[in-house]
Amino acid sequence: LLLALDQYETSKRSKPRRGDNRKDPSELAHHFLMSLALANTVFPNQDEKGDVVYKASSPDEEALVCFAREFGYELCGREPPMISLRRRVPGSKRTVIEQYEQLALLDFTPKRKRMSVVLRDMQTGDILFYTKGADPLVVPLLQGVAGMESDEVDRISGVHPEYKFQFHQLELFALQGLRTLLFAYSVLPAAWWDGGDMSQLPSSLSVPSITAEATAELALTRHLLLDDVKENDAEVPGSVNLPSNEVMSVTPDARASPPVVDDGRNGWSSHYAEVMRAVAMGGAHEKGHFKGQCHRQCRRCRIEDQLEQAASLQLLGATANEDKLQERVPYCVGSFLDAGVKVWMLTGDKLETAVIIGKATQLIAHDMEANGTLLKLEAKSTKRLHKDLISAVETVRTKAEQGLGCTMVITSSSLRLIENKRGKMLDTFYWLAKNCVSVIGCRLKPNQKAFVVRLVKERENLPTLAIGDGANDVQMLMEANVSVGIEGVEGTAAVRASDYAVAQFSFLLRLMFVHGRLSYRRLATLICYIFYKNSLICFSILWFGLFSGFSGQPLFMEWAYQLYNVAFTAIPILVFAILDRDVDPDVLENEPHLYSLTSHGELFNLRVFWRWMSLSILQSLVVFFVPMMAYDIEADGPTGRSIGMWSVGVVIYTAVVIVTNLKLALAIRSWTWLHHVTVWGSIVVYLLSMIVFSSSTAFATAGADYFYVLFRLVGTARFHLVLLATVIGSVFVDYSLESVQSLLYPTPLQQFIHATAMVDKKKKKTKTKSKQTAGRDEQRRSRSAAVAAMARNDDEDAKSEEAHTRTTTTVSQVRRSVAISNSGQVMHSTVRQSLPYPPGDPRNDLIRRHRRRPGGSLEFASMQWKSAPELCSRGDGGKGDDSGTSKKRALKRRRTLTLTGFDFTAANGQGVRLGFRF
Repeated sequence: LLLALDQYETSKRSKPRRGDNRKDPSELAHHFLMSLALANTVFPNQDEKGDVVYKASSPDEEALVCFAREFGYELCGREPPMISLRRRVPGSKRTVIEQYEQLALLDFTPKRKRMSVVLRDMQTGDILFYTKGADPLVVPLLQGVAGMESDEVDRISGVHPEYKFQFHQLELFALQGLRTLLFAYSVLPAAWWDGGDMSQLPSSLSVPSITAEATAELALTRHLLLDDVKENDAEVPGSVNLPSNEVMSVTPDARASPPVVDDGRNGWSSHYAEVMRAVAMGGAHEKGHFKGQCHRQCRRCRIEDQLEQAASLQLLGATANEDKLQERVPYCVGSFLDAGVKVWMLTGDKLETAVIIGKATQLIAHDMEANGTLLKLEAKSTKRLHKDLISAVETVRTKAEQGLGCTMVITSSSLRLIENKRGKMLDTFYWLAKNCVSVIGCRLKPNQKAFVVRLVKERENLPTLAIGDGANDVQMLMEANVSVGIEGVEGTAAVRASDYAVAQFSFLLRLMFVHGRLSYRRLATLICYIFYKNSLICFSILWFGLFSGFSGQPLFMEWAYQLYNVAFTAIPILVFAILDRDVDPDVLENEPHLYSLTSHGELFNLRVFWRWMSLSILQSLVVFFVPMMAYDIEADGPTGRSIGMWSVGVVIYTAVVIVTNLKLALAIRSWTWLHHVTVWGSIVVYLLSMIVFSSSTAFATAGADYFYVLFRLVGTARFHLVLLATVIGSVFVDYSLESVQSLLYPTPLQQFIHATAMVDKKKKKTKTKSKQTAGRDEQRRSRSAAVAAMARNDDEDAKSEEAHTRTTTTVSQVRRSVAISNSGQVMHSTVRQSLPYPPGDPRNDLIRRHRRRPGGSLEFASMQWKSAPELCSRGDGGKGDDSGTSKKRALKRRRTLTLTGFDFTAANGQGVRLGFRF
């Protein structure tokens, strides 16, 4: 955080000129730090260690208070209305605690975008007025710049040359993507607030004078108060005519107290208390004041504006806070753009800051300013805005022909003009926003953010998603179709007003591309399937009405009919709606274009719905008429006994249950054991239920009795043939259309899934082949090594026995320090004790050559290492043994001479005890 006070330090070193009214830099720095520490709503608390811990509603306020503490201005206590400040005495390590009385707090609201605090210095009795906020709203309050805008730097610098540096710093801060605040202050005499002798006040300060305007203001306040009382059905006292030199005082106890005669000695305290008491009585105009949704005639906003304008503020300096982007924000925004999602960034930052953030989040390409595709609408007049819109339309059309996309940046003033004018100007603006890659709105108020969302909802039949993390985003979140609140340091207001809550912006990627897309597909299938399965059984009953004359005769037993949606077809679709997925979640997260394939209602629309319904009608015809015609020709069985109505109903109902579950099986894309259990288990449950119904007459209802019906049907061949023909005939059309469509006319999603499956299959096949080849090569090498080892062991055994007969001395323990190179083939050793080899042994030549070399290095062309368990299998722990018995026992067991006791120190510093085998 930086202070824009360098200009004052320069002026302090320079010689003052005549008529120079600049303040002392030390005084300005003092008030700057005072405003950082006191102009806030931060509450200091003490933790268990006695340290001061701040509780703030905004991280920006906490950052400013902590910055002031680092410079010796520590907010140490707040017991309304008193505030305690621990301040370090300049030039010493001593600290003092000062007390300040908070007289008024003009809160920050999304509508005002600034806050002010009125304090009484208990040490001197002066009134301190501190204001901080956005520069467009603080600059008009400064002394001598009334009517000027914050971007009119030249005009303001002509009145106050010392302000030029602060505005330059603000511009630099904004270009760095920082969030800026402007601070102003005023030191006022006590009479300005408390009243009294007004003759000592400077001419630049204003007090609430009793003029016709002030009288009308108070009369309006009383009138609004009486309207509120009428709305509450309270008793309204008689009206009182106010003379031009009298002020009406409204108290909670008397709705219309006698007027207070102004003697010219009242300060702003009485006027402020007067209005606040009226506001406390309640009123429709003040509703939503702290959310920025109050009426234009809000009395609280009016008195706060009057106080700030009357304080004759002077500029203190500027602060800049870095609002860091969370991890993977640029990647997520880029993925949204790749998925075809229109991204609009609506922020309250300055235009320069918004552009920097847009570049950081990939909403603005770094070459857009160079190729002229960055459109800026920042006009403050209707005529100028109209010209800018026409020019922007021509630019978008020209760049579109060149294959370039544009990004539009619009300010709050331009959007306000568009919102007020509407008509053709609004149509032009929306055409631009629709044809741009992205839109960035800067310095927007909460109601303007909600207006933009509402505009998209009204103009396009598309769902809108709003994402916010602060209280300024509440209106926007409530206006959108779906809202996501990010819970962070900005509070929980956005989370409480949203449909979903996430901890980081990057979680939106999986929320949309994985959970959102999979849920959309599952719910679309769920809705269509529920209509399908109920239509299938209902149309079967409808066709039966053609034979029964629509007499109301049931075709199925009531128990079976009620269990259709409870036990026979309910569980599989629930499992499908929870677990099924057509694409792996990791693939969905890494392939944004898959989201665009299903983001425009391809899976749920009228065409898809009527396709399901048409299929249910067609299958119901097959399910009903095939059993009816099959059992209407001749008797069932050799007894000549005709089939009954309930038997035909069982055949039809059995076909309905099987076809319904097979239809869902066709829609499942990721089979799990739970899918198998629910789909095939539902058919098994149905068959078991029919066995129970056919075993007793206890389930007979309204003349429908299934006793022994199923057993008689199962014993005939016609039942199995009719059921098989009915089921195959019902699902044949559906399965055939699905196969033809996926093979001959695949959708882009099906093409991607097929290509992914082919790549995975090829990788799996290559991996399996590599394993098989590696296994065969390893077996071949093992067999060759085994043959060579057997031949080598035979030669070594013969040589070892011959050497043992010639050697009379024992093998002594040898210790070597060996450094192993990275290749593991070259070893450097220092021999500390010679080895008694027999004469003629070639190893003696190696030892002699080793002793003649400087440094004593001994090279081995290759080494074969033995694992530690094999080397320590001698029985003596690998420590060596001088006894001939132990050596003979080792030679008899191993048939080789093994020297142990070597200490090897590897290149990584780890020591391990190994041994050589010669």
